[in-house]
Amino acid sequence: MSYGKIEYNANGKPMCEICGKYYDRVLPHARQKHNISEKEYKIQFGFDRIKGICSKQSAEKSRLKVFENFF
Repeated sequence: MSYGKIEYNANGKPMCEICGKYYDRVLPHARQKHNISEKEYKIQFGFDRIKGICSKQSAEKSRLKVFENFF
């Protein structure tokens, strides 16, 4: 663990700093399984409070969904 740095596995999934497992979206996992808010998680581990913590595939999927709903 490196404070403020997101660690990714070979598949591009970020690691949960609490349990050490990899997920497409860490923040919903942390909220549901570890009962910690997104804000608390980011502050505790030194992450940017504005950016999400997810895989590139998940981010792209969300981005495309926004464009679908926008146009």
